[in-house]
Order: sequence, then C-alpha cells, then structure tokens
Amino acid sequence: MVDGTAMAIWNSKSTLTKAVDDWQAKGFLDAVTAARLHADIISNIKPRSFSSIVMLLGVICLAFGIMTFVGANWEEMTSHMRVMLLFVSLWASWGISVWFKSVGKDWAAQVFVLLACAIFGASIMLIGQIYHIQGEPKEAVWLWAVGTGLAALVTRSIPALVLYVILITTWTVIDFQFFGRPKMIDYSYIAYWLLGAATAWWLTSRFAAHMLAIGLIFWLFYVVIQFIELSGSSHDMRLLFSILGAAFVGISISLYSYGSLHWLRGFETPALVYLMILIAGLIFIWYMASDQHWDGSWRISTVTYIPAIVAVLATLAISYVARQQQNVWRYDIMVSAVFSIIFLVLSGSITRVPFIMEAFMLALSIWTIRMGWRIEYRPLSTLGFLGFASVMLLIYFQTLGNLLDTSLFYLGAGVLLLTGAAVLPRLMRRKIGQGAAT
Repeated sequence: MVDGTAMAIWNSKSTLTKAVDDWQAKGFLDAVTAARLHADIISNIKPRSFSSIVMLLGVICLAFGIMTFVGANWEEMTSHMRVMLLFVSLWASWGISVWFKSVGKDWAAQVFVLLACAIFGASIMLIGQIYHIQGEPKEAVWLWAVGTGLAALVTRSIPALVLYVILITTWTVIDFQFFGRPKMIDYSYIAYWLLGAATAWWLTSRFAAHMLAIGLIFWLFYVVIQFIELSGSSHDMRLLFSILGAAFVGISISLYSYGSLHWLRGFETPALVYLMILIAGLIFIWYMASDQHWDGSWRISTVTYIPAIVAVLATLAISYVARQQQNVWRYDIMVSAVFSIIFLVLSGSITRVPFIMEAFMLALSIWTIRMGWRIEYRPLSTLGFLGFASVMLLIYFQTLGNLLDTSLFYLGAGVLLLTGAAVLPRLMRRKIGQGAAT
C-alpha cells in the first residue's frame, strides 16, 4: 500500500484517483492493487462535504451578527450587559468547539474556534470603547492577531490560522498612508509570518500556505515601494535587489526540493508560481523606478552588486549539487542561475538601458512558460503567457512615440524566438543521441 507520508500530502484526490484508473486501464496495475491504492487515497485524503462549507459560512455570519447586534443596541445596553454578552458568546463558542472535538467532529470544532477568535477581536474593540482604554488601533489588531495565532496553534484550527495570517498582515500595513497615518515599515512581520508558516507546515494546510504566500508577497511589495519612495529622487534599490536575489534563490530551492526532498510537502509548484509573481512585480517596480520620465524628472537608481553576487553564488551552488545528484529539475535550476547572472549585470546600471530590461522580462516570461511545461503545472505556464503579453503591451505603450525602434525590437524578438524554436529541438535530440551512445 502507498505510504501516505511518502506521497505529497497536498495532492488532489481527484488527480490521484484518475492516475490510478489510467494506470489500471493501461495494464500497469492489476485490479487488486488498484483497489488497494484507491482505499489508501480515500483514507489519507478525507473528502470535504458541502455542509462543512455551509457551516463555515454560517459561523462567519454569526460573528458579524454578534458584532452588529451589540453595535445596534449600543445605547440601550448597559456596560455590564455589553461585556456579559461578549463574555457569554466567547465561552459558548469555546464550549461548542470542545464538544464537537469530543464527538469526533474535528472540522466543526475548528470552525467554532474561528468564531471564538472573531468574538475575541470584537471584544477587544468594544471593551476599549466602553471603558475608554487609551491605545492605538494597531495595538488592538496586534493583540487580536496574537490571540488568534495562539488559538490556532493550541487547537490546530486551520480557519483560525487563516484569520491570523489576515490579521497580522493587516497589522503590519495599518500605518500605510491609505489609513491616514505616517509611513512606517515594521520588519517584525517576518517573525510572525514564519510562525504562521511553521504552523501551516505542521498542520499540512494547503489553503493556509496559499494565504501565507499571498500575505508575504503583498507585504514585500508594500515594503519595497515604501523604501524606494522614502529614498527621494535618487532611488535606493538595495532592498528590492535583496528580495529579488532571494526570490531567484527560492526558485532554485523549490525546484531542488520538488525533484528530491519535498521539504514543502507538495507545495513546491504553487511556491514557484508565487515566486515568479514576486519576481515579475519586483522587476516591474525596478523598471518604473529607473524610468527617466516617470514624473518628468531625471531619476537614477542606487548601484549595488552584493545582493546579486550572493544570489549568483547560491544558485550556482544549488545547480552544482543538483547536477551531482542528478536532480530531475537540474536544467531549470541551472537556468535560474543564468538569470541570476543577468540580474547581476543589470544591477550595475544606474539608469535603464533601452530595451535591455524589456528583453530580460520577455526572456523571464518565456522561461516561466517553459518551466511550467516541463513540470506539467499549467498555472505556471499560464502565468508565463500572461507575463509575455503584459511585457509586449508595456513595450508598445512605453515607446509609443518611437514606433520604428519598437518595430525593430519586435521583429528581432520574433526572429530569435522562431530561430530558437527551429534550432533547440535539434540540439536536444543531438544531446539525447550522444547520451545514448555513451
């Protein structure tokens, strides 16, 4: 029987079932083995009924209902009645969660932990208003997030963990000027994010992992933009380059893990998508920040080689290890090292070199398509196609006043791509033939 710990924990049940049926139809598996595999898939991947989703939505409605009820009857209720209502609702939620846990309804127990965490947050806000407790909204959100995180850890509640990720991300950007407050960058978010990531890894929650990835990317974009804007007319790109270099290293590590160790327990392919989104966004910010006509003034970027050098050394080291161990994805790991080298070259330019950055972005999108094609992960290839189309449109609109140069760039890119489509298959066949001969 298939070992549940050996397979990717987050594999889709339908995908695995279809694969077993396909192997049985082709004669690779007999009926007895196929039946045992189906039984193992069912035992390791529990189906989620629609009623569980309805229960989650119902609990969310209850949380909002309690908060709006207190708000609607604020004037009619005494302070003691308000506090008592919140206290009873909070402990009733915990009690129902404990009861569901005792009867083996694990998902229902997790959902009511979410309700308790929501009421806990409402209690912080409302009690602060009742007794006129001095403090900043950011501090209240932090307390709510920490309490929710502890609840998720103790009860192993995935919905509470997702709420924790949302709250801690909101907490770190609540000083953003959109909220009418001074600009601040709070780097302690990294520690709280790592705690959430460790919990998601422990609980093997794919949905929480997605939320963590989205939260981290949002925060990184926020931090980079704030850092560049605070640097004034001479853009300081050190933080952007550091994160971009780390993203290329992350690509190499994810591919290496996907080919052998599965450190991320099957989340390597979604991680590649998020890393590519991060890389694309950072390069676009870099592209715009180095634009000499962004706001009618001349802007230059800080020249720094250190982040790119570290990225090149790390990706080359991973490439070497992957090649020595014959990792399945050693080719793409090597390509990530090549892109790190290109990044190193480009990071030394204080202003944008015409069409060089555009060519870099096009090449990156083509690699993304190719990588998704090789590992058979459609979202990655789709992202690459979207990136390619976006870069083509960006080039057109950015060089609208000089269509001759734009047309020459498009023609040159088209010729190179068609040449590559004709030559690369022959080179690959020749390489395969030489390998077979040896």
